[in-house]
Amino acid sequence: MKIPPLSKPGDGPISLLINRRISHFISTKLLKNISPNQATGVSLIIGIISALFYVRCNWILGGILLQLASVFSGVDGELARMNNRCSNWGSFFDTFCDRLVEYLAIIGMTYGLYKTFGIICIWIGIIFLGAIFLLTTASEKYRSVTGKNYPKQQQDKFFAWITAGRDARLFYLFLGSILTIISLRILLFVMIGLAVVGYVNLMVRVLRIKRDLMKECNYFAKIPSKEFSSRK
Repeated sequence: MKIPPLSKPGDGPISLLINRRISHFISTKLLKNISPNQATGVSLIIGIISALFYVRCNWILGGILLQLASVFSGVDGELARMNNRCSNWGSFFDTFCDRLVEYLAIIGMTYGLYKTFGIICIWIGIIFLGAIFLLTTASEKYRSVTGKNYPKQQQDKFFAWITAGRDARLFYLFLGSILTIISLRILLFVMIGLAVVGYVNLMVRVLRIKRDLMKECNYFAKIPSKEFSSRK
């Protein structure tokens, strides 16, 4: 696979195959006209509008805007790297908005589906949100403990195509939204499928994080106390 310009090591396969190729084009056009944080704000606004369309049961427009928000979420980082304007606040703001857009979209489509299928959709939405929250919490805690991003591409190879990254999850929700033109149940089944695979992904991720952290603990346990003190 040819790596798109300005991609990051943690980018998922959907991001590399689709999103980055579009966001790079947008970034080059907006390079002198918008700041990275402003681009993050635009992605947030698009995501909020998408959620509102889902609430109103406008599935196709909701899905298109959700995928656009996913694509545009890469523009801020690309602008920051091109302009050498990377910052801790920008990284935090980007991650916060990415999570917010995803959660709002799922809440919006859950409410829209509830209007048709009833209370069962609320439970499906809650279970699905739980899977995403726990997956992202596991990777964020890994980063806070180790100081490194969780290597999804190496550790979650199969799941990287489905649930491990936001790019994949939003892309399948986008496809499910478009396919509501055939049947609304398709989007419901997509949510159920992503929730089930998400929890399996979570169990695998936790076990692999445990393995990696235990290896690290065993390594330091073998270092003599004097040598360990000198490494502080």
